[in-house]
Amino acid sequence: MKKFMFFAVLSGFMWCQLQAQTVNEARALFEKEQFSSSISMLLAIKDNPALAPEALYYLSRFYVLLDKGDSAVFYQKMCNAQYPQLIYTNLLNGMMALHYANNPAEAKKHFDLAAAQAKTKMPQVLIEIGKNCVEYKDTSLLGYTRLLFPKLEKVAASNPDYHLLKGDMARVKGNGGEAVNHYDVAEYYDPENLGAKMRKGILMKGVRNYSQALQFFQQVVETDSTYAPVYRELGELYFNVQQYPKAYKSYEKYLKYTINNTNAKVKYAKVLYLSKQYDKAIEQINEILKMESTYYILYRLLGYSYYEKGNYPAGIQAMETFFKHQEKDRIIQSDYEYFGRLYNKSGQDSLAALMLWKAYGMDSSDLALLDEITVLEYARKNMPAVINTLTLKIKKSAEYVLADNFRLGQAYASSKDYVMADTVFSRIIARQVNYVPALLWKARSVQGLDPDLKAGLAKPHYEKVIEVCMSDTLKYKTEIVEAYEYLGYYHVTRKDVKSAVEAFKTLLLYDPDNAKATEYLDFVRKQQKGK
Repeated sequence: MKKFMFFAVLSGFMWCQLQAQTVNEARALFEKEQFSSSISMLLAIKDNPALAPEALYYLSRFYVLLDKGDSAVFYQKMCNAQYPQLIYTNLLNGMMALHYANNPAEAKKHFDLAAAQAKTKMPQVLIEIGKNCVEYKDTSLLGYTRLLFPKLEKVAASNPDYHLLKGDMARVKGNGGEAVNHYDVAEYYDPENLGAKMRKGILMKGVRNYSQALQFFQQVVETDSTYAPVYRELGELYFNVQQYPKAYKSYEKYLKYTINNTNAKVKYAKVLYLSKQYDKAIEQINEILKMESTYYILYRLLGYSYYEKGNYPAGIQAMETFFKHQEKDRIIQSDYEYFGRLYNKSGQDSLAALMLWKAYGMDSSDLALLDEITVLEYARKNMPAVINTLTLKIKKSAEYVLADNFRLGQAYASSKDYVMADTVFSRIIARQVNYVPALLWKARSVQGLDPDLKAGLAKPHYEKVIEVCMSDTLKYKTEIVEAYEYLGYYHVTRKDVKSAVEAFKTLLLYDPDNAKATEYLDFVRKQQKGK
């Protein structure tokens, strides 16, 4: 009988040890971003009363970290219904109050209960309280976290997780050097601690010390080549230094080792898009959407990628799905930009203009976008809109831009507002007295005010065009021809045949095939023969 009881106790002890080991394995898998495997392992043991509260705590915590609040709440309710007021139940309630309900005061009540129950016998509970507080969106709970340290110093001085916690708190406070010191201590107690190596690498990457970061990440790979997060960090590092082939390979390994991790696939799709691997990005996104069609944020990148590949109908369909299901406060400027460009390429210019103006409304300092709108409105021959856009850009520009002013003058001329056109071109000439395009357009604008040439308002301006263009008659042949054509007709309207003939003959020197000049000169010759 005693022997039986001994084996029963031993079996129970071994079972608890096995269960504890299983929880730790689940935590390790989650840290490696093998989320499905981690959660499956916890689900397999959640019905064992000895370990269920701890398993349910980690299930809820992991779902919170994965931004799946409904699932986290489900397991919180299960834990409270089956295991009320136990240590991990109080810890779970504190975690949910903090990260899900955003109620720090309520969280501290539950954390206090858990800490009082754990005392110094369960340091991991105290460390979990600290981790939750450090992970909060601001630094308001760091002082509360520090109160845990005296207890932990007594019972967890050699626990790497304790020193990782201290390092994380220093990092959140902006003390990178102190954080590294704590991570070094964690590594001292556990030379193969991947968390310490990873954190140091991420810190170095954050301050753009890429060579040092690379060393830390390579140490992680040497310790565990299947540790998925390190490949994500390597991918970002290589992407930042424009080593794109290495970035792709790193993300491919990240995807390989996360095992059916949708978040990993999404990140991979993003880096493919940012690396301009649009075909691969489209393939990756569509693969994800086959499994999770409600992952609506992906339709953004899908629409962008289809635009870059010239598949405009598919791009419009993707963006329509994205806008239909996306909350308004999550719409960004580039969403309207790409939607506008897709509409423009599909010939839907009015919708294109609407979207591009919405994009500009999100960032009124984006002068490049005003350029894009100007080109679109020009193509639509919507001159009032062109004038409005260019005027807006000129006012906002810190420096004088010749091209913008010139296009504004042209837009006024196209709108037959010749007074404003003349004003704009005069302003350009005041800065650049011999700028031929402005001289020519000023002459045209003045001619617009005198279409019958009765007053001859444009004559001195066309004569100025000829004067300046004589410096390079080959380059300015077209401008010279136009000027002499005007002068020829000017003299015709005044019945000054001699001057008209002289003007048209000079014109033919530059344009021998000019039909108007030839026709007039033939007419004059016939008139003279008839006499």
